[in-house]
Amino acid sequence: MLSRVANSMFWMNRYLERAQNYGRLMEVNLLGNLELAGDGAQQWHPLVDITGDNNLFLGSYQTYNRESVVSFLTFDQLNPNSILSSVNMARENARSIRECISGELWTAINALYWMLKEASTTDLSHEPLLDLYDRIKQSCYVISGIGHTTIAHTERWHFARLGQYLERMDKLCRLLRVQHLYQLPEAPSQRTTFELIQWVSLLRSASAYDLFVREYGQPSWEKIVELLVLNPYFPRSVRYSIKQVQQSIHAITGNTVGTFQRPVEKVVGRFKANLDYIEISEMMAYGLDAYLDRLIERTHMIGECIASAFLEHTDDLLSEEVAFNS
Repeated sequence: MLSRVANSMFWMNRYLERAQNYGRLMEVNLLGNLELAGDGAQQWHPLVDITGDNNLFLGSYQTYNRESVVSFLTFDQLNPNSILSSVNMARENARSIRECISGELWTAINALYWMLKEASTTDLSHEPLLDLYDRIKQSCYVISGIGHTTIAHTERWHFARLGQYLERMDKLCRLLRVQHLYQLPEAPSQRTTFELIQWVSLLRSASAYDLFVREYGQPSWEKIVELLVLNPYFPRSVRYSIKQVQQSIHAITGNTVGTFQRPVEKVVGRFKANLDYIEISEMMAYGLDAYLDRLIERTHMIGECIASAFLEHTDDLLSEEVAFNS
């Protein structure tokens, strides 16, 4: 398969996953805003921290509040990671390989883009914003389902999965890393209302609140990390995601899972093995911040290995033709 197609499939899904993650973060934070007095930096600054775009934010905005962060993370086209910019880039990648994706998938991505473009010209109050973020989230779910059911599960589909799960791992680890700054006291009686809402927001931001309440009860860092990092069955956990990455890497290379002949297979295999065998007590003893930093670094390394092995030199291939659904 041409590197051009692999690159576009990878980034199309990665940008869509980013847009969905940011939409969920914004929706959850707006809901938390209804439960908390005030609208200051304590509530909105962490969202920008999670994206890693603080310097870019401060180049255009003076304070961290609802208006500035909503604008920066949702509509700001000078921010390459805003929801509108991410959907636009997903759309451009989809446009470049329209001969390789279904008409239904293109239509759904295009509709999401124009919905956001229209919303960007409107002065949105609290309730319309909540509705917009819910529609972004639901649209991304629909797009994911269409892609899963209308694209043949060959190499190109596996590249799309790589983009989706790498982005999911990266943003979840960053979410946990930033949220750890707002660590709760272990004794529930010492927890403030703000801290409890932060915990609920963290779980809802990972679509994990209902599962956590059913399976784990009272929140603690050990329980939350066990679910979001180490649970092998929760589809948004780091451990589940790295398993999907490993399966897709080996489907692309044709090599047996559990062996390696390429650097990317070795890096992914080591990452997965560590998560398979580490216990939560060992992780906490190592230092949660340090371990999350390590996961973020390894995720970035995997992305670089994938780019080096499969996605480089795409510009030379732009003029080559790709057979429809080949």
